[in-house]
Amino acid sequence: MNIRNPWGAFEWDGAWSDKSELWTPKMIEAIQPILDEEDGTFWMAFEDFIKFFRSLNVCRVRNWQENRIRGKFLRIRDEVDKDFEQVISKWYYELNFDETTKIFIGLHQEDERIQGVIQRRPFIDVGLTILRVNEDETLTLVEYN
Repeated sequence: MNIRNPWGAFEWDGAWSDKSELWTPKMIEAIQPILDEEDGTFWMAFEDFIKFFRSLNVCRVRNWQENRIRGKFLRIRDEVDKDFEQVISKWYYELNFDETTKIFIGLHQEDERIQGVIQRRPFIDVGLTILRVNEDETLTLVEYN
């Protein structure tokens, strides 16, 4: 498998890695892999992939449009217990479609892999709720996590 690490901070160094002795000149000629330690991509045996990865993200690139919206969160300290603090969002985002549409929604938090983030910030509990606005303007729960 040829895998891309979008943060490029490390690459696999096991079987089929850039320095692996498993690559023969004949295979390199046939597959023409990029075996550059600094490119953020690497090759890995499928068996190793199954062993070391728990999930997979696939980016769809055909006939799609990407929109990114930066979330807005508020840090709230409990009035009774001053040591208790939580992070909430009071904002919601409304999407309107003129026809049946398939959408993919990703919910992500910044971490040390983002350029410019100096120290690791703790992750916050984040959930996503999808509601449908009905014709009578009532809401129907579609999905939540």
